[in-house]
Amino acid sequence: MKHIVFGLLAIIVGLWGIAVNWYQFLDLIWVLAPMVLLVAGVVALSAGVGNFNPHAKPKDSSSIDNELE
Repeated sequence: MKHIVFGLLAIIVGLWGIAVNWYQFLDLIWVLAPMVLLVAGVVALSAGVGNFNPHAKPKDSSSIDNELE
């Protein structure tokens, strides 16, 4: 029960803070959106580069079927 009351209180205070400081909130969104895109792009690029192995031999479908059994 404490958690529900605290959660509702936090939501109310957060919405009040956004309403009072609306223009500062928009400035924050304008700054955070490109930063989130930048970090997501770096993570996606590193995941793609990490999975890339130019010396790997392609497996044929029969070896994959044997591994599953």
